[in-house]
Amino acid sequence: RALRGGGYSLVALFLRHGDPRAVLTTADKADLGRIIAPELRDRLERAADGSDADSWADLYRFFDSASHAADAEEIVDHDLMEAATWGSALELYRAEPSSMRGAVPLALQLVTRGMAEVAPLVLAPAVAKEGSPENLSFALGIVGKALVAEDELDQLPSARRTFENAAPMLAQAENKINLGRVSPSSARLRYVMGALETRHGELS
Repeated sequence: RALRGGGYSLVALFLRHGDPRAVLTTADKADLGRIIAPELRDRLERAADGSDADSWADLYRFFDSASHAADAEEIVDHDLMEAATWGSALELYRAEPSSMRGAVPLALQLVTRGMAEVAPLVLAPAVAKEGSPENLSFALGIVGKALVAEDELDQLPSARRTFENAAPMLAQAENKINLGRVSPSSARLRYVMGALETRHGELS
């Protein structure tokens, strides 16, 4: 297990803190460079040298996929893989903050980790820049799931903040050009938020 997963564990520890250069330095000083797969090392080097968005996207996809694989925990600890997924998503956003590719992974992580109200703030600038009905639908879908998730945790105030922070995207969905082309629609999300308020007796 150490031979198979040691390199990935080392990478994951440092990616949690967005520091690919430290992975390479630590591995080389300990003469452990050989335990890091060449293709993984290449992505780490490119990420370290220039905050390369393509490399961070690849690292995010790798660890996100591994964290959901049924047999992956036999090689690397699940918490480590999730930590690397978080760190990679954060650095991808820093490298490319105004794109859907950069914003969506971090938004999904924020919802999963109990910070749903921040997700619309991350998504809104990207949706404003890449405002196709498909992108807007995807972003509002994340918001809708976040509202329901916060309510299931009995966090109505957080659901309210999430809804309020999504206001620019709701307004964008209500533009004439997007009417009938965005799902969930702005009206649907307003209905969902109203239903959550009603469930808690907050009729006003």
